[in-house]
Amino acid sequence: MFENIGQKCKTLAKVIAVLGIVGSIIAGAVVGYTVGRFSSGSGFLMFLLYAGVGSLVSWLGSWSLYAIGEAADNSSANRDLLTELLQRQDKSNWQTIHKKSVPELKKSERKQHTDETVSVTADNGTVTCPICGSFEDFYPTRCSYCLVSFDYEVDESDYE
Repeated sequence: MFENIGQKCKTLAKVIAVLGIVGSIIAGAVVGYTVGRFSSGSGFLMFLLYAGVGSLVSWLGSWSLYAIGEAADNSSANRDLLTELLQRQDKSNWQTIHKKSVPELKKSERKQHTDETVSVTADNGTVTCPICGSFEDFYPTRCSYCLVSFDYEVDESDYE
C-alpha cells in the first residue's frame, strides 16, 4: 500500500487537477446556462468566470500534493543511493578516509601493545589513540591498529 508513495501522490495530484478542471467547466456550463436563461449576455461571462477561475484554482491546488510526491520520490532516491554507497564501501576504504595516516605496523609491533592500557578521553564517541594516532569510533575498548587497551577518563565538568 505504501510502496512507491511518491509516484502515487503525483498521480493523485494529476487526477485531482483534471477532475477539478472538468468539474469547473461543467459547473460553469450549468451556471452559464441558468444565468443566460434569465438575463441576456451574462451567461457566457459566468461560464468563463466559473470555468476559468475553477480550473486555475484546481490546477494550482494540485501543485502542493505533487510537490509532496516529488519530495517523497527524491527522499527514496537519496535513501537508495546512500544504501548503495554504503554497500560498496568496504572497511579498509572507510579507515583510509576516516583515520589519520598511520604507519603500517608489523604484527610484532602490534603485539607489543596488547598488554598496555592508556587513558583516553572520548570526543562524541571518537577516540584518538595516543600510541599510533589512529581515530577510533564508537567508544572502542582497544585500538584496531596497535591493539592498546583504552581506559576512559571522565570529565568532571560534564556532571556539574
